[in-house]
Formats: sequence, C-alpha cells, structure tokens
Amino acid sequence: MPSLIRMNCGIYWRGNILSVFRVKKTLLLKKVDGEMIKNIIMKTGGFSMIQKRLAVFMIAVFIMSLPAVANALFTNEVKLTASDGALQERFGFSVALSGDGNTAIVGAHMADVGGNTDQGAAYIFTATIQDTTPPTITSTNPTDSSIDVAVNTVVTAAFSEPMNFESINQNTFTLSFNQPVAGTVDYDPNTMKATFIPGSPLLNSTTYTAAVTTGVKDSAGNNMDSDKVWSFTTIASSNDTDGDGVPDNEDDKPFDSTIATPMAVTGTGRIVVDISVNQGAFLTNVQTMSDSDPGLNQTGKPADHQFDDGLVSFKVNGVAPGER
Repeated sequence: MPSLIRMNCGIYWRGNILSVFRVKKTLLLKKVDGEMIKNIIMKTGGFSMIQKRLAVFMIAVFIMSLPAVANALFTNEVKLTASDGALQERFGFSVALSGDGNTAIVGAHMADVGGNTDQGAAYIFTATIQDTTPPTITSTNPTDSSIDVAVNTVVTAAFSEPMNFESINQNTFTLSFNQPVAGTVDYDPNTMKATFIPGSPLLNSTTYTAAVTTGVKDSAGNNMDSDKVWSFTTIASSNDTDGDGVPDNEDDKPFDSTIATPMAVTGTGRIVVDISVNQGAFLTNVQTMSDSDPGLNQTGKPADHQFDDGLVSFKVNGVAPGER
C-alpha cells in the first residue's frame, strides 16, 4: 500500500470530508483505503484538521468523500480549477476551507495578474447546497376522521417548507364527496399553508375527502413523494330557534338572538358575537368566513397579515342608525 508521502500530496481533514491536493491532474487513489486514512488521522490526534504541504507544484484540488466503512474506495466528487489557469502558476499551492465547508480559498502564488509576472492570486469557490428534500404536509384542518365539522368550514394543509404557489391550485388541492366540490384555492407564503374555500356551504351529515396531490412542489421544484388524503364528516342539520343564522347544535345560546357563537371556519373554536347590551337589538345572518374568501374585498389588506380564526359577518337589527 503506498503512503501519502510517496503519492506526493497534501491532505486536509474536516468531519467526513477529505481534501487531497495532487501534483498531477489524475488521482490514483483506488489503492488508498479508509483504514490507512484512519491510521493517519489517529496519529495526529483524532478527527481534527490535518494539512500537509508535500507538493510544490499543485495544479488541481480534489474534494474526496470518505465512506463510513473501512477499506472503502474513494471517489472523486469535485474538481476545482482556476477559471483562467495557466502553466506554472501553481494553483493549489495553498488551500483553506471555511468552518462550514461551503467556501474554499485556493492560492496560486505565481499567477500572472494584469501583466505582472508571478504576482499571485487567490480563488474563492462557494458551494451551492441543492435542496432535494421533498415537501411534506405537517397538519391539516379539519384533521383526518373529524366529525361534527361546521358546514361553512374551509380546508387547510400546512407544508413543511416554502412552496411554489403556482403548483397549488384546484387541480392539486381538491375536495369531494361523491362528486367534486367547487371552490377556490389560496396559498399563504408566510404560514406555508394552502386553503381550499368551498364555493357554498357543505352538506350536513356528509363525509368529505380532501386531497393534495404530488403535483405540488416546493420552492426548489421538489414534488411531494405521495398524495396526502384525509376525510371528515360535517355536523348534522339542526334548527335555528333564535333565528340568528347559527344552527342550534353549533350555538352555545340557541334561544338568545342577542348572542351567537358560530364556529370559526379555520376550526380554531367558536367566535362570540354579543350585542346583549343593546336593548331591543337582535342578530341575524351570522356567518364566519376565511380572510381569503374570494367574496371579500382584499384591497388594503397587508400582504403579511392573516386572521388566524377567520372573519365573522352579521346583521344587527332593532337599532336605529347611529345608535349604540
């Protein structure tokens, strides 16, 4: 087995990355195994930086990956060369890596610069880490197998990372029972959450299936690995005894038209509307909605603002204009 000295090269060790600096542009490392490197590292105090300048003329820098098994062969991952390299400029005579391993500075101490012979130069290389991790859905609303869901609910899916909003649409985010549900789809980049807004209230006592397909992509262009499918069942129909617009089985005050407690469309709980201090006043048409509902005028709404519980609209009756 040849030694590193006879191979006439220098090495730099950080974590599981080994940098090998060679005189020749072709590395003959197939005879170099992991056990030999391990022995060299152990002799120099364990997994710390090792830098040996054993070559005078270093033309190329190779970043090698050390497999996690002994006696494994090295494979070439990256070859760094000067963009304007020239003969005898000694590119690679000195090399430094940043602590995170993403930036390398390679010296060429005899490089000609601007007509100045042997002035020397340093080249900076920056590694770009490519995102290849597929996105996932971290939570949904309603959750899978939920029951007694309000018929005016919106359906949401929260993602694990920023998404390509153009990939989230009515084709990739759907709602259905025995037929597709018409609606609109919205994506909020601040919360990384997609929302399906049904075009009309859902049916009572009905099981719906929501689905987000692998057609959705993250901002790096990675698709989800598999479809996300979940289901929920809406609440049974009920009378509205007090006529405020909220069914009795959703209203904490079903016999009091001055107080209504409709369910938030985002599933976060009930919203309380209370006008009981106004003598003779009563509520009608109480309903909740998403803040991204297409029926709302979104003009002037801050781009980074979201109403987590949605909005509520209602009509107050029995109060003259201007009275409180």
